[in-house]
This record gives sequence, C-alpha cells and structure tokens, in this order.
Amino acid sequence: MDLEWFSQQGFNFPNLLEAQRLSKLVQMKGTFYPKLVKVFYICARANLEGNLFSTVNGLDMIIDAILWKEIVSLDMGGVRNFDEMPVGYNKIQTYRGMLLDPAINLRNRLGVGELTAEDKMLVYLFTYILTPRSSNHAQVTDDDLQIVYVLKSGIKMNWVLLIVDIMLKCHHLVDYKFPYVVLASRLIDYFKVDVSNEILDFTKASSEITEGISRSLE
Repeated sequence: MDLEWFSQQGFNFPNLLEAQRLSKLVQMKGTFYPKLVKVFYICARANLEGNLFSTVNGLDMIIDAILWKEIVSLDMGGVRNFDEMPVGYNKIQTYRGMLLDPAINLRNRLGVGELTAEDKMLVYLFTYILTPRSSNHAQVTDDDLQIVYVLKSGIKMNWVLLIVDIMLKCHHLVDYKFPYVVLASRLIDYFKVDVSNEILDFTKASSEITEGISRSLE
C-alpha cells in the first residue's frame, strides 16, 4: 500500500496512520515463506504483556517490546483494548460522521456503500490489511467504527496487543487466513531461521490498493 500516492490524491487517512505509527506496518510488502509462516502461527502464543512467542525450525522466537519497535515501529503504549475506550464513543454517531449523506435512514446493517471515499478506504484498510478478516468486507463492524474513532480522535492505541490478538485467532478459526505474512517472514529473518530450502512467495499486486481500486470505491 503506497500511502504517499494516496496523500498526493488528497486523502487524509495516511496522516492518521502516521500519527499512530502504523505506516510501516500497512506498507509492508515483498517476499514471504508460506510454509514457515504456517509453522510460525501454529506455534504462536503470547503473554498478557503482548510478548509473542513461537518456534520455527527448532528455533525459539521471542518478540518483545523492543523488537516490535524495531521491526514495525510500534510500542506498547496506549489504550490496551476497546473496553478501555474513553467516554465519548458512540457507534451510530461515528458511522453517521462517515456517510456521504449523514441524514439518510440507517438500515439494520451498516454498509460500506454509503461512506465517503476517504472512509471507504479506511474500512478497506482495516478489513484487508490492518485488522484483516475472512468475510463481511462490505459491512462496517463495531470494531471498525471504534478504530475510526480512535484514529480521528487522536487516541493512542496499543496496536501491538490488537495485532497479537488477531494473530492468535489463527489457532481456533478454521477459515481464518494467516495475516501479516510479510511481517511474520521478517521476524523469521530476524531470528536467522534456516530458510535455505524454503519456497519464497511474493505479495501479489492485486493485494495492493491501486488507483483503479480507489476509484471503484468512490
């Protein structure tokens, strides 16, 4: 994802991501190790402090606060979860603030179709890159809206804990695709896991938000 390109097109959400130090994470692309990523996730576990542990090819990996900052520039500070959200968040008000026409009658399901181009891009970013999920990409969830509220209000979020939680979902959700494959592969590289006989794959061009995709969301 090329945040500079979106800034040049007049989008503001890259500034919101930079304020939360998320730019490096959402722009990660390149090669990854499909088989080792699977092993990384199968063996993944964590503690309450957000330290992530895994074992790949017999090598123990400990991803602590120092390493999170080095690899993706994220620290452990901020609101730890949505239950700690400051007073002021309102689901419907937040959604209305994202609409092209805030006065429209809302349906039971809050969809992406009625959003401004800016907020469509934000939701797309959540559902495919930052907090990826396997389905319901056209629906705006309460978690999506809370993240929008956090970003637009300038509330510091502990993204490491959120990312670790998403990583651990791979243990018990059968249809959940492995997220952050490039991040996991860079962690594997950091710990110098033997990859001499591993098959490399590449992030596909179709996974990036291109100019054509952004136009289709308008």
